Amino acid sequence: MCGRHCDLILTPAYYKYVGPRNGISSADQKAIQSLYGTRSLDQYDAARNNSLFSYATSMGNNASRMNIEADITTNGDVDTYKFTPPTSDTNPIVGFTVNLTTSRLSLLTASLKVYDVSGNLVASTYDSLTGDLKLTINNPKLGSAYYVQVSSTANTFGVGSYRLSVTYRYRDGTTNALQSTTPVPISDNQTNDTITTATNIPPRKGNLLDARFDFMYRGVICDSTDADYYKVQAPSVTGQKLNVLIWSLDGRLVPKIEVFDATYTPVAYRLLANDDGTFSVEILNVIPGASYFVKVCATYPTGSRGTGAYFMGVDFSTKSPTALQSYAAGTLTTAVPKQVSVLTVGQNSLFEFILSADAGAAGAWTQVAMDIYDHTGKLVFRMLAYSGQLASTGHVYLEAGKYTIRYSAAAPPGALLGPVGYSLTGRLISGPIGPQTSDGSSSGTPTTVSPPSTGTNTAGGTTWTSPYYF
Repeated sequence: MCGRHCDLILTPAYYKYVGPRNGISSADQKAIQSLYGTRSLDQYDAARNNSLFSYATSMGNNASRMNIEADITTNGDVDTYKFTPPTSDTNPIVGFTVNLTTSRLSLLTASLKVYDVSGNLVASTYDSLTGDLKLTINNPKLGSAYYVQVSSTANTFGVGSYRLSVTYRYRDGTTNALQSTTPVPISDNQTNDTITTATNIPPRKGNLLDARFDFMYRGVICDSTDADYYKVQAPSVTGQKLNVLIWSLDGRLVPKIEVFDATYTPVAYRLLANDDGTFSVEILNVIPGASYFVKVCATYPTGSRGTGAYFMGVDFSTKSPTALQSYAAGTLTTAVPKQVSVLTVGQNSLFEFILSADAGAAGAWTQVAMDIYDHTGKLVFRMLAYSGQLASTGHVYLEAGKYTIRYSAAAPPGALLGPVGYSLTGRLISGPIGPQTSDGSSSGTPTTVSPPSTGTNTAGGTTWTSPYYF
């Protein structure tokens, strides 16, 4: 992938590999910060710099809530935390374990150290590969304070978010209630299943640190009738857009989102992602200071992936709307069940494609497949969409060159194939961190897609495949 300045061959963000790099250049750093801004302090450092023992952040005395989400903001940042294993005559603590997790949070390579009340190092560890660390201390001195310090071990991956937790082990073999460094999703027991009983989310609910979102929540869809409604309020700023993102936390739920305004009227949105447990929408022309309601439910409630835990992030911003390009559209019928286009890729690019199929014949399911073949006829990417259902999205990295896109239709076994319209949109994804649109024109050859035609293709016919969420 290339950055905004990908035509500078000496930068590590140059879109072609030209040899090893030891780190990003100053030009890369400035370009990244121009896109995303400078990194902000976590909530604990913002309250008071906790790099020293004397300013250590207390982890509290509630054994079931000793978990923290924080951030190493700079290469020199050190975060210090303090806790005291309590004494007990009946079932004393015989050990404790400190866990630090960066997986699925950041690329931080961290160092983890434990000190006693006198500042003596008790144990330390680091891992330059995974970033997930664990220290176990046996026979600790009860009633005496311990300090935990988190810092980075490298300049290249020296900043990032992490989760920290402490688990006590008791003499009878049990541990305190916290078994995971991940905050537990909240089951609402179906108390917010209607828009009038929506859960009101204040900005940055709880101790979850994630600067990408203004509002965050972890919830659970517990059965086929469950739907969760949430209420958020837009800032009093003009020219805003609203982005809502949700993803499955346990790999079971395939969710979808609906958004309503303050009068409970559905709000039109642009679909940005619908891919195996991730769903994202964007809404333009947000009313300053207005309330919005977000509905979360399963895409197919009675299917095999109709329940499970999820994370939801809501963000209001004045950034430019996501630019989507229309690539192709057509109609497939029994007489013409297949069409093809030629995709010309100007430079190596990561694509996001969005494939949709119209309602088709009333009450009938029709499958539309999009297959991409390289110049040798090898299948390199496939997407499926179904008539009258939500569009599907997918990502694929394509090297510069020409490709054949085949669009084909199929009906379920025993059903007749009726006419079905399809549409293919998407965008090029690039940038050193996160998504950034690009027209791919820096190489001199733009990316183009020819209009669909009934031309031939060496590939065979398409057979029906049931949706993965059935």
